[in-house]
Amino acid sequence: MKLTARQQRFVEEYLVDLNAAQAAKRAGYSEKNMWVIGYENLRKPAIADAIQDALRERSERTRVTQDRVLLELARIAFADIANFLRYNHGKVTLVPFDKLSADDRAVISQVTEVAHPDGSSSVQLRFHKKLDALNAIAKHLGMFVERKIITGASGGPITLATQFSDEELMAIIGREDSNE
Repeated sequence: MKLTARQQRFVEEYLVDLNAAQAAKRAGYSEKNMWVIGYENLRKPAIADAIQDALRERSERTRVTQDRVLLELARIAFADIANFLRYNHGKVTLVPFDKLSADDRAVISQVTEVAHPDGSSSVQLRFHKKLDALNAIAKHLGMFVERKIITGASGGPITLATQFSDEELMAIIGREDSNE
């Protein structure tokens, strides 16, 4: 099934941030209904297939995959400072850059030569943030689960009908999200 121009635009906009509501808005759908339209578009087989094809093509074209991103984060998260230093007779020196492994070089974010008043100079290395990488990996692995408590009126229990249609449920979610 061929996509309409607006559906194709939705697919393109969805690839920007993987946010269906914002993609619907940017594709020209009503801001009032963007939550419902975004949800509905993701459920349409032709649109879902187009999104998967586009994601696969982008991954092949850029050679950026989830595995590659996770491996790069792991290089940063598990870097060992001892790989960069040598201890000789109580003196600490940096390992020459060309002697560092590719994994070790990947964790360096900045190299600065510092001139000292006595005319000598030294090199400072700045590393990517280890804790940020660990947090990103932990989030990817589902180690940090955010929980949201939802209550009914005045903090009481939620009263539900026995069954909502998809449209009714999305209208409820859309109203709640638009008030945040």
